[in-house]
Amino acid sequence: MSDEVLAVVRGARLRPSGLRLGYDASEVDQLLGRVAEAAAAGRPLRDLAEGARFAARRGPDCYDMGDVDNVLEAVLAACGEVESDKHRALRWIEELRFTRTGLGRVGYPMHEVDSFLDELAELVRDDCPIAAAVQAVHFTSARRVEGYSIEEVEGFLVALVDFHEGVRVDRSRPGG
Repeated sequence: MSDEVLAVVRGARLRPSGLRLGYDASEVDQLLGRVAEAAAAGRPLRDLAEGARFAARRGPDCYDMGDVDNVLEAVLAACGEVESDKHRALRWIEELRFTRTGLGRVGYPMHEVDSFLDELAELVRDDCPIAAAVQAVHFTSARRVEGYSIEEVEGFLVALVDFHEGVRVDRSRPGG
């Protein structure tokens, strides 16, 4: 098992996310290093792979989310367990961290986004479609409250629906 995991980690091909939302490359690299160390030492790996949490953002130092998730899924497979698409979508929703905009910068109010993500998680848990909810939601743009990056939230919602349902939603005019 440890040889298989080491082969997966060493053979990982992680593309830059480009202009799309991606996972922070330094966080991913650190985790893969810990996974390789644990595999070489014969320590348990499942918790490391399943408990992975990465900052999602845009920028030159980000990896494609799908590539990272595929590597982690391959690590789990080498451990004898594969994460279902449903659990992967739930993990995305529940563990994603958006960049905070801070006071004075335009962003989506954190409480609105967090509340909607809770609703999405319930829909996924209940095996319900999410595209209509994502298409219909409208967040307020605000400067006077701490918020999340608008671009990151929008990119995540589009990517989640694409992954979960294989459907592209148009969020160029959120909520309508």
